[in-house]
Amino acid sequence: MGKGPLIPTFPSLGRCAALAVALAAAAALGTAAPDRAWLRGLPSQFLPLESPGDLAPLVEAASQRRAVLLGESTHGTREYYEWRAELSRRLIIEAGFRFIAVEGDWEACLAVDRYVREGEGGSAREVLLGFDRWPRWMWANEETLELVEWLRDYNRGRAPEERVGFYGLDIYGWGDTVQRLPGYFGRIDPELEERVLELMGEWAALQGSPERFLSAQRRRGFDGQTSLAALEAKKHGLVEEGRVEPRLALKLEQSIGLLGAAKRHLQTSQEPGPVSWNHRAENFHHTLVRLLEHYGPESKGIAWAHNTHIGDARATPMGAEGMVNIGQLTREQLGREAVFLVGFACHQGEVIASRRWGGRVERMVLPPAATGSLEAVFFQSGIRRGLLPLWRLREDSVWERSWAVRAVGVTYDPQHDRRQYVPSELAERFDALIYLERTRPLRPLHP
Repeated sequence: MGKGPLIPTFPSLGRCAALAVALAAAAALGTAAPDRAWLRGLPSQFLPLESPGDLAPLVEAASQRRAVLLGESTHGTREYYEWRAELSRRLIIEAGFRFIAVEGDWEACLAVDRYVREGEGGSAREVLLGFDRWPRWMWANEETLELVEWLRDYNRGRAPEERVGFYGLDIYGWGDTVQRLPGYFGRIDPELEERVLELMGEWAALQGSPERFLSAQRRRGFDGQTSLAALEAKKHGLVEEGRVEPRLALKLEQSIGLLGAAKRHLQTSQEPGPVSWNHRAENFHHTLVRLLEHYGPESKGIAWAHNTHIGDARATPMGAEGMVNIGQLTREQLGREAVFLVGFACHQGEVIASRRWGGRVERMVLPPAATGSLEAVFFQSGIRRGLLPLWRLREDSVWERSWAVRAVGVTYDPQHDRRQYVPSELAERFDALIYLERTRPLRPLHP
């Protein structure tokens, strides 16, 4: 492995590459070697994690929170999905959590929701193959299939109001939302569908393409706000008249809100700074809060997203750069004691990713973590896997210092792995951390 400092970057920023470069240039991470005596005692701070039963302390700690956010340090690691699924099952069964919301497209995830709650869609495999926007492997994989089949079995025989839902937090599938929104209004009044189709004409012409959106904005000043304001007014009036049942009201509110967030995200995507990223992050948060409101004041929900989304941004250089994320925003709105953030990390193994945005999916080697990183320190101390209960360790100053934590996005080049580390005040960023020494890649459904 090459020498030199670890450079903090944020690979899950997607197209906000300029901001990632700015953050990377801000500082080189220099972490002092841990004390040998402390290193020898480090394993004693971990709880065992050999079988699902070992999740009991984590389930107990998280079970009374309104929102439990589960992370990942890559978008292509099999064990992360398996452990998140097991923890989600426990929270659903033992603590009554009502839904799972993932870093995926709203409409594509609604198809999964219809399958697990209403039995629509043939089979779980057929429904998940409907994730056809890159990177489709994130949810069209064998690991998610197993969870989806479990959710359907769990819901079978339960009253509709007791069934667990499955939703998407992201904005990138906004083109599908444009196509579905007129039909949602049409369920209330067929004539409304025609009016909404007319209102959405310019949006529909974009065909869900960011490039078409930016071109329309540049060439003819397309903004889209006039039609969104008209849709919001129509929706508000229908709700006030009592003509919209709650589940349809959720779809209308979420669809209009998502299009507004996508518009703002795209309009600022060519600007330097955190604004475009923040519009996407705010949609993650607003979607989660809408779902909690929909399910009722006592409801509890689970979210799955990358560590860079669910770990509190204020505990990393993201905060100093003005970036926010769902972990921070949810803590701020609901209160820290109502939210539980679980990070994931590994030392080495294999991962599914691509070398460029929109490129071919590859099975890649995830090299041993860089010397001085958190994962390398865990490996050096002899920890094979375990649960670090940070919620119990906040008084230990060692977890308040800055640790380099690996973050791999959908695009990745193992030769530049040393650029993939985020400085993190661990006990502020997460409430718990699951560490695995060696991991395997996801198993995509698409060839």
